[in-house]
Amino acid sequence: MEHFKFNNTEPKETDIYKIPNIDLLQYTYSNKDNIIRIYDLLDTIDFISNKFNVCLGKDFNGNNVYCDLIKEPNILISGNTGTGKSICMHSILASILFETKPDEIKLLLIDPKSVEFNRYTGIPHLLIPVVTDTRKAAGALSWAVSEMMQRYNKLSDINVRDIDGYNAYAKEHEGIEKLPHIVIFVDSLELLMLAAKTEVENAICRLSATARAVGMHLIISTQQEKIIKKANIKTTIKTEIIFDEHSEECYQLLYKQLNTNKPIKIKGFYISENEIDSLCDFIKRQNVTEYSELIQMEAKANPCSRFSYEENKNGYDQLFEKAAEIVIETGQASTSFLQRKLSVGYARGAKIIDQLQEYGVIGSAEGSKPRKILMTKQMWNEKRAYDNNNS
Repeated sequence: MEHFKFNNTEPKETDIYKIPNIDLLQYTYSNKDNIIRIYDLLDTIDFISNKFNVCLGKDFNGNNVYCDLIKEPNILISGNTGTGKSICMHSILASILFETKPDEIKLLLIDPKSVEFNRYTGIPHLLIPVVTDTRKAAGALSWAVSEMMQRYNKLSDINVRDIDGYNAYAKEHEGIEKLPHIVIFVDSLELLMLAAKTEVENAICRLSATARAVGMHLIISTQQEKIIKKANIKTTIKTEIIFDEHSEECYQLLYKQLNTNKPIKIKGFYISENEIDSLCDFIKRQNVTEYSELIQMEAKANPCSRFSYEENKNGYDQLFEKAAEIVIETGQASTSFLQRKLSVGYARGAKIIDQLQEYGVIGSAEGSKPRKILMTKQMWNEKRAYDNNNS
């Protein structure tokens, strides 16, 4: 999907955006009623030149205000009911969809109320369908932690520091796929905390603290500003409704940037449901959505089971023997492979891989090369029989 192009003439209310000669949606230009519209912020060099800029609104001097997700990777949006949290979430989502291809940014949308993100169903940017079940949401966040760990392993294998270095390396070497940035949107965090407080809080804390280098971002909305005190989210947006000098309601954001002490006041922009629907419909026509089976499997699993699985009397995972048989029969041994075959999470799969290496079934890791399978089926059966007889 190419960058959007706009003509510089002042539009009329009935004009239509053009994404290289294709009608996208009808927009409304900002008017004298103090409503900021999306067109004002999209049709600028600042937005088009940085695909990680998301639109927020205008300051009270009339200057456009953007948030750079590279510099501000995590955002906490808070406010009372009816103050515009959802509008703010949609404005950030729309900004991403207007400027990025599905292979550049992937989205994980968690919507426990089942009302905010349903219109994005089917867009090719989605990793999995919109998550609405609170227990599955805890599993999806746990997957995100696992993905972060795997990405750090990939960076370590080729000795680079961040996702930009990895993607530059991938561009120059065949057989290595570039990593897309992943933006995780969580609406109504307080509902998730009621269902699985420990798992959700731990996942968010780990992601907010260390996921920046591997290109993962959190956008969280909640009514309770201090619900996750432990999380390292320094960029905050507080939504509120104020009245101007004409006693008319205004949608205002208090935007506190990273490493600043005071928030700045912004007039938030508005994007209509029709505009969002038109945008999503256009994007759906460009690509076929392919959801990740691995993430969906993680989301379905009990989030607690990945951290408190049972061991047998010898201290090995209860799935250890089954894993060994699968590895020997298929000749493949990797954490992601065992995740799919055994329907387990990354942490448990990685532990089983370590146990297989310790037992001599597979060799040690050799960077990006596949692990060597060191046992035949006969060797495995003989060793297991010997160990069982002497246990």
